[in-house]
Amino acid sequence: MTTEDAKRQNDVRQRAHMAAREVLERAEREGRGLTSLRGEERAALKRADEIIADTRTIRDEIVRRDEALHELEGVTDEFRRMDARPDPEGRAAFDAFTSPDIAAGKVRLDLDLGAAARAFQAFKGGARGQELRAFTSDSSSATGGSLVLPQDVALNVYASMTAACAMRQTRATVITTEGGARMRFPKVAVHGIGTALANQNTGYGGTDPVLSTMNLDAWDAVQLVAVSSDMLEDTGIDVLGFVAQSVGRALGKLTGQWYATGTGSSQPTGVVNAGGTGSAGTIATGGSLILGAVGSVGEKLWDFVHSIDSQYRPQAEWVMRDLTLQTISKLRDGAGGTVGRWLFDMSPTSGLPGGTPDRICGYPVWPDSNIASMASDASIAVFGDMSAYYVRDVRGVQLTRSDQNRWDKNEVVINGLLRTDANLIDQTAVNVLHQAVS
Repeated sequence: MTTEDAKRQNDVRQRAHMAAREVLERAEREGRGLTSLRGEERAALKRADEIIADTRTIRDEIVRRDEALHELEGVTDEFRRMDARPDPEGRAAFDAFTSPDIAAGKVRLDLDLGAAARAFQAFKGGARGQELRAFTSDSSSATGGSLVLPQDVALNVYASMTAACAMRQTRATVITTEGGARMRFPKVAVHGIGTALANQNTGYGGTDPVLSTMNLDAWDAVQLVAVSSDMLEDTGIDVLGFVAQSVGRALGKLTGQWYATGTGSSQPTGVVNAGGTGSAGTIATGGSLILGAVGSVGEKLWDFVHSIDSQYRPQAEWVMRDLTLQTISKLRDGAGGTVGRWLFDMSPTSGLPGGTPDRICGYPVWPDSNIASMASDASIAVFGDMSAYYVRDVRGVQLTRSDQNRWDKNEVVINGLLRTDANLIDQTAVNVLHQAVS
């Protein structure tokens, strides 16, 4: 399997999507809406949805397999000669971490994710260069390098963690600190507005901004992996590289849930709970959901786009469940959602390394299984400038190896720890689309 196979799966996905559109367009030409489809038309749409879902699953599996092959290849001699090597103490710590003959029972390797996070964000923004060479083979998840240097481990773990966490794939602001002491930021609920001065005798005026305090603490996300000692001794591949990738993915899934729907009590505040819900952020069609009565289908999505201030819309992004995205892919921007321009644009490179995401109403959309499905009284989507969502990581991932913790089972235990928190610093930058009660 190669990336070409993944591209072919995207081609099949796109053809199924176009076939579904043909069914809807034919119904429109005959004067029938979304709620008046015939049995065979509904069956065709259902089959198209199944193909789209299946090809996406196969594509993602191909990409993951490609990543594994890159891991097996190890690090090239060119990458080994990189000038950006860690300090001698860092190298010694890593040698101890990977050595099968360590004398101590536990060895800890702290991975500073600050540089890795900045490098990853720079690569997403189009930067290329010597210091980012680790990403040249694959920018979506684990890098092509193996666990040779602590710097490479950080890149590997961070990339895997990002691939499993939708909010880290957005423009969310990532802050990396040395310690876990509480950080305080002014949080904006309502911006102030200045007042023009008519003449020299006019007193200064304006409205005051509504501010509160946003605290970012450090909550623990942990993953423990047990590896057979025999495997580490006998295998010719970089098992610890796979372990680091597994740890990063597990931490990404847990923190992804926090960043989406976290309560803020002993865990980060998720963007769904932190964002505002304006009058345009409620679908008024009740139990019939987005596919409601004619005149109240696609319009609500456009109302939602314009529910945030225009200064935030150029950088705005969607985050929603994949099933909701599938439903919106059948809508248009005209009356009733059955005429006009399609709201959804499928990207031919979605999900591929270095690819671009799908778009809704012209804005990037990131699928997140942690966002609620369409249902009465449910928050089903988030839209806005995600750079207002702050993610705080403390120093980085801490990998701890113990050869004695499970000596009775002849296993080596690898423990991954990430201390993190998150919250929305500007409530006017992001809105939550809430389903009205039936």
